[in-house]
Amino acid sequence: MRINNPFETYSRGMTARERRIRSRWALMFVMSSLIAVWSTVKYYNEADDLETQRGINTVLQTQTVKMTNTIDSLKSELFIQSTIIGRYDLSLDHLKGVHPKAAAEFEYFMNTQTE
Repeated sequence: MRINNPFETYSRGMTARERRIRSRWALMFVMSSLIAVWSTVKYYNEADDLETQRGINTVLQTQTVKMTNTIDSLKSELFIQSTIIGRYDLSLDHLKGVHPKAAAEFEYFMNTQTE
């Protein structure tokens, strides 16, 4: 008994119907394989882009939070310094009313000796 080997060539030629069926299925197989490879590559590119975007967003958010904290800190420092300057101005105005000579000496020292 002889076993059929699928890899042996037929001794007879293919009919027109067999050629048509084989060419249709071969074309469908090639097209579906190309679509599967293309969609796989597209999926992995999208996943990589999404991962990159997430990393960039994380970095931007942390830098924005740090910058916001720095700006808030600088605003509070500015408020403290402007309060101190306001106190000095009020004290100088009071000193001008009570001791004009001492106020003039203070202004002279501040304008000439502290630069």
